[in-house]
Amino acid sequence: MVKFIVSVTSFGNRMNNLLPRVLFSLNKQTLQDFRLCLTLNQEDYYAITNPYLKNLITNNEIDLIIADRHLKPHLKYYYAMLKYKDLPIITIDDDTLLPNTAFEELWNSYTYHKNNKVIYARQVIEMHSITSYPSCRQVKNNEKANHRFFAEGFCGILYPPNVFGDSLLDENENKKIASLICDDDVYLKGLEIRKDIKVKRVNRNSRNMIIQLDLGNRLYEKDSLHSKYNSIVVRQNNFNKIRNEMKKAGYKN
Repeated sequence: MVKFIVSVTSFGNRMNNLLPRVLFSLNKQTLQDFRLCLTLNQEDYYAITNPYLKNLITNNEIDLIIADRHLKPHLKYYYAMLKYKDLPIITIDDDTLLPNTAFEELWNSYTYHKNNKVIYARQVIEMHSITSYPSCRQVKNNEKANHRFFAEGFCGILYPPNVFGDSLLDENENKKIASLICDDDVYLKGLEIRKDIKVKRVNRNSRNMIIQLDLGNRLYEKDSLHSKYNSIVVRQNNFNKIRNEMKKAGYKN
């Protein structure tokens, strides 16, 4: 029986070289009661050449969604949340190998606390302590859920069923997505504030947090929007937007 959805997106060379390694590694997760969902832009779907990835799709071992909008990293969660409203969704990155207990850690925290107004994440920083984006406090095990906590997506995040309701269909929310088109983590934090949803750092038992993959020389970043939109200056400006959201909502930061 499927307990939760694991949602991921990818593009270009990453899709054919990094994503298959990530998907194959999921076979080693200690918790296997999930359905894998991959959302791609149409042009990326037609560019699939990796035999393993093709096999997963052909044999229906993966739920493939072809997006009708170019939402870049927001594809990681957007369409899966619209389709699977009755199940928790764990988002992962296409270039990160998680330890084999990652899903179990997320699931155990979610089922133990039983709070559908909380996001559960393996890597969390405290926004209250951020004066310059790279300078931040890492949240530790057993700290209570908080509005000031910021979930970083590369380590895995669990979203309770239909946690955002119909917000993703709202015209104003779609405008906010467009304004943060390459910073999905920041957009989602803003949405969490607007929906009064806190963030909880799960108890992480694994020694190794992640293994980051690359394409050898990482030149692919120069061919993408990554360096332009995720520079320290841009991220700092995006975090300032979140601080303003927190002030409007009455949360101290």
